[in-house]
Amino acid sequence: MSHVNLFHVIASYKRPHLKRAMVAHFAHHPAMLHPVSFFDEEFPEPWIKPTTVKETPDWIGCYDRFNQWIERGDISDDDRYIFISDDDGFEPGFFDRLDGATADVVVVSAKRGQYRTTTGARHPASTLVAAPENMQRGKVDLMQLCLKGGVVKKLRWKNHYEADGMMAEWLAREYGDKIDYRPDVFGLFNLFEEGRYNPALIPPIPTPDPDLVRRISLCGTRSLTTFGGVYEGSYFLQQVPEEAAQLITLAKHTVPHPRLLEVGTADGGFARLLDDELACRSIRIIDNDPDKNEYREFLLPHLTSEFIGDAADAGPWLETEEEQHDLIIIDTDHEYEPTRKHTEVVLPHLAPGGLLVFHDAVACDGVARYVDELKHDAQAGLEHVTDIGCRLGFSVFRRRGDRPMMPEYEYPPATLLFHFAPWLERPEMIDFHVKCLSRYLHQFNKVRINIATGDGFAPPESIEERLRPFIKTDNCKFFHTPNGDDGETTPFFEKLLPEVYPSEDVCYGHTKGAMLSPMPGGKAWAELMYAHTMQNTRAVADLLATYDCVGPFFRSPVKRGAKWHYAGTFFWFTCVDQWDGSDDHISNRFAVENWLGRFIPAEQAFTTIGWPFLKALTHGKQGILDRYTALPV
Repeated sequence: MSHVNLFHVIASYKRPHLKRAMVAHFAHHPAMLHPVSFFDEEFPEPWIKPTTVKETPDWIGCYDRFNQWIERGDISDDDRYIFISDDDGFEPGFFDRLDGATADVVVVSAKRGQYRTTTGARHPASTLVAAPENMQRGKVDLMQLCLKGGVVKKLRWKNHYEADGMMAEWLAREYGDKIDYRPDVFGLFNLFEEGRYNPALIPPIPTPDPDLVRRISLCGTRSLTTFGGVYEGSYFLQQVPEEAAQLITLAKHTVPHPRLLEVGTADGGFARLLDDELACRSIRIIDNDPDKNEYREFLLPHLTSEFIGDAADAGPWLETEEEQHDLIIIDTDHEYEPTRKHTEVVLPHLAPGGLLVFHDAVACDGVARYVDELKHDAQAGLEHVTDIGCRLGFSVFRRRGDRPMMPEYEYPPATLLFHFAPWLERPEMIDFHVKCLSRYLHQFNKVRINIATGDGFAPPESIEERLRPFIKTDNCKFFHTPNGDDGETTPFFEKLLPEVYPSEDVCYGHTKGAMLSPMPGGKAWAELMYAHTMQNTRAVADLLATYDCVGPFFRSPVKRGAKWHYAGTFFWFTCVDQWDGSDDHISNRFAVENWLGRFIPAEQAFTTIGWPFLKALTHGKQGILDRYTALPV
């Protein structure tokens, strides 16, 4: 294919035994290769332009070769340049994916094979992520920087120590938000040297879906100032949403459906978030604050077991639990000595292939010091996987060995009733609800979806076609029902109800906000409904063993014959005793909202999330809405 950009790869060439592998690799890439060395070397290929520079013994590494090459001045302002070692390469299609980029600075990700630093320290295989927070020393490699020639002309390296990180920091200061980050495009570090690059050992890139960052932000934080997010309350998270999203993305790939142990749980919000996103097989916590128990019971309704006391004393309790863990989070005292002691207690209970994660690995010196020691402790049986974030930070280790075979994770039996109103006036809301609903459809073993039809509605077949790929059960029916003539969305709840039995665990939802004129916070409100109703069906199943119904935002008192209702009209119910399977008073959306409150006592209704966010919407606290709309879309 023809390219908009002309790419140049400048390679610090010092290992002639890698010449054949290097030439064979770049023969498949549309780039000019410039090997720069202290000795003469012939390359007959027309796309290779070798350069011999003066050797300067007082320099260590490749950087003086690069300086001398730049000083020769044969650089075009609009061409693109990448600086690498002679052991580095790129994934197939690398340059095709970057072609057409307009930014002066493009940053890609890198998969690294094992290597040793100039000080002799050995680093395991890892992944470097293209992200603004990683443009700093220790978190970026030179080969991740794809620069226009006009930028390259300004570059000079003054020393080799932390040179890549210092260059990245300078670029971040100079070009800021004009930098184009490409986290899904990869350079391959230490590719050619035998025994160094093994794709099986390189962890998947923790690049989160922006929707995941949004969902975490909507869970509520302990402090907007310290942690960021949208509002204070609900889960009371004490993690930066972007950092938590990267960790969760990594865990989904490496330890799906983990057996979780969290050391230092506080209110329980992070354990709940991990369970929401990872569908944990079991949850155990260690915390020294008994006063948090009541709130933890609310956030962690299906907690496996807990130890209340100093984690240093939890060894005997862990022995009695007789289960290893695939994911251990340490977020305790943040001082060096407690962190060390707590790690020594829980480490024997980390399963092979499991992840050991330290929070506040950047923000707290004591944690950072211990993590640094652990990276160089060959006797610990751990491999350092990656560091995440630069505000509070996570540091992730993996226990050597293969993760034991686990039984296939099974979602509990659950039925979904959903009313979809595809108003053509709001095409962006059709896309929004298709995206939200498709995220959760795979959890249900019985699906019933009614699609409203008539003037002003999208063809129901188009909605079916978009949703069906995400449904993982054959027990699925779609209904197409003409909407009412009054301009109001008719929920057709009475048409869906006969499809279920009183003993089933049933979830009801609808395309909230599909017909309303755009409203600040409308999508945020709807997104909360999905997340806190459909996110964790196993937790809901446990709750429905005790309660008759579960939903977000319990409100009482209300009118229309009900004693209470779930604001938003997303809810679960089982109603074995109270519901006789029929009801003829649910012809509009307000009647559906109040339906459960007419025959289920309030004490049998469990609420999954409280009021802080909704109050902000109701009372027009624009700050919360501004923070929400600033989240990535």
